[in-house]
Amino acid sequence: MGGGESSSLPGRAHPFAIGHVDFHFTRESFLPISERIVVTHDKWIPLEVPHIPSQHPEHPEDTTVPTAARRWEERTKAWTESITGVADQTHKDYREHLKGLAQQWVTLGFELPGGAKSVTSEMVEAYKRDNTLAPATRTKNLGLLRMFLGHEGSALAKDENLWRKKPGRRPMKELKWPTGNEMKALLKVANGYDQVLVSILGYQGLRSMELRTLQVRNCLMSMPDPHLAFVGKGNKPRKPSVILEPTYPILLPLVKGRQPTDRIYPFGRTTISRHQTDLCKKAGTRLFTPHDLRRGFARLCYYAGVSVYAIKEMMGHSRIEQTLAYIGTSELEMRSGIDKLQEYMGSTLSTPLQSPTTPPPVVTTTQSPGRTVV
Repeated sequence: MGGGESSSLPGRAHPFAIGHVDFHFTRESFLPISERIVVTHDKWIPLEVPHIPSQHPEHPEDTTVPTAARRWEERTKAWTESITGVADQTHKDYREHLKGLAQQWVTLGFELPGGAKSVTSEMVEAYKRDNTLAPATRTKNLGLLRMFLGHEGSALAKDENLWRKKPGRRPMKELKWPTGNEMKALLKVANGYDQVLVSILGYQGLRSMELRTLQVRNCLMSMPDPHLAFVGKGNKPRKPSVILEPTYPILLPLVKGRQPTDRIYPFGRTTISRHQTDLCKKAGTRLFTPHDLRRGFARLCYYAGVSVYAIKEMMGHSRIEQTLAYIGTSELEMRSGIDKLQEYMGSTLSTPLQSPTTPPPVVTTTQSPGRTVV
């Protein structure tokens, strides 16, 4: 095509040559490929663009994802979106954990599950025995799997023996319970959001996950009955938690004038642990984890005379055995129990034994064939 021909067409630029190759730049070169046209002499013909199927995993036309995997993703997505009171990122994290769990089953030799009904007890047991996973990852994924199966109505979720942790090779971490003085020392040196951390976990007994998802709308500050109303672990509604005196002045400025969906403590799990460690060093106490504060809350309630059943409801436990494990038994309690036993035994043994006033009756027996006569 000569220079005159190209210049006579609308929007056509003059060609220029580099070596023996001609380059033609037009305004159509900068359009999307679907809107470009080709020129044949003096005619404009729309460029036919072939249809390319979407590669997005959730697109219905995607044929690269197996049907079972797509169904698994759809069901887990529906479950995570039914969980209220958590951030969108948490929903996404839950889906990624369950997706990785399903892929691990394939590695272990099982078929890819298409939903909760495809999961068997053998698959759960094999996943529990898989030593290639970090213990924390395996425990978290199993917990999410059990909640998902329960939401889908699977009977496996109710099998306590299936989900019971088996004794591991590693020794159990030493449990710690903050004393009342240590709790006061932590709150005294805390500032800003560190005060929220100590008051919510140590004085209200919430889980760190519940602290991370606590919103302004969950804090009902109206007197004379200020309380926290929120959804707890496993999307279970918690009974209202009365806001105690140390917590009220800390929460009040965080609630006033803010949006209902604003988070009270806008940090993640790693930040909570780091803040807790720094706070313990600053207060000069033993090093406590965020969950140690919750455990300390249960024991301090018990020391204050609160019944175990009331503590169970305050902690959001489903079984009384969980509450008893949180309260634990301290050396001081055991020493006190031994002292009481010694006092009782001492008072009993100090009483002289009285001889009977009348001798006991004499019992004689005679043997007869096949029977004994008294």
